[in-house]
Amino acid sequence: MKKLPSKLKNKFEVNLDDTINSGQVFLWKKINSKWYGINGKNILTLKEKLDTKNKKQYDFFRFDDDFQEIKRKLSKDVVLRKAIERFPGMRILRQDPFQCYISFIVSSNSNIPNIQTRLQKLCMTFGEKRIKNGQEFFCELCVLRQVCVPSPPELSRNGQALSYQPLKDHTLQPFLESNSGTVP
Repeated sequence: MKKLPSKLKNKFEVNLDDTINSGQVFLWKKINSKWYGINGKNILTLKEKLDTKNKKQYDFFRFDDDFQEIKRKLSKDVVLRKAIERFPGMRILRQDPFQCYISFIVSSNSNIPNIQTRLQKLCMTFGEKRIKNGQEFFCELCVLRQVCVPSPPELSRNGQALSYQPLKDHTLQPFLESNSGTVP
């Protein structure tokens, strides 16, 4: 396991509400003053003051990145500069790659509430059910991941998979099958 640096690359206050509601992640809910969310197989619990010694939080919020340098470079664009000024506590997140991939597919021609609903339904159908603090969460789209990953090499021809486990009556099946070679 990688040891966390003793110092952050920069001091940076994170606004959880702005960051989580920014459209980067969708499988989160706020209960009282805490945020609960799914990132891959993990359920993260976040308070307003983040624990930078917690490896999952440290990685998720990219505390190893030089965020001041990122903001400086992004601020060269007028639109991004205005967004950075308006939401100074928003953080760029490091989301589970497969979850990000599925979120991107689901987000096509939609809005945040619809994306959240679709992803929650996918998690309820294909996810692994987990409970934390009395709340049901459906973690990682493990069954869906199995469907999207190409067949074993012996079942492929010229690098193209020949068979998949079926995704019955699901609107994502054609897209997932056509993009299976790019699944993270």
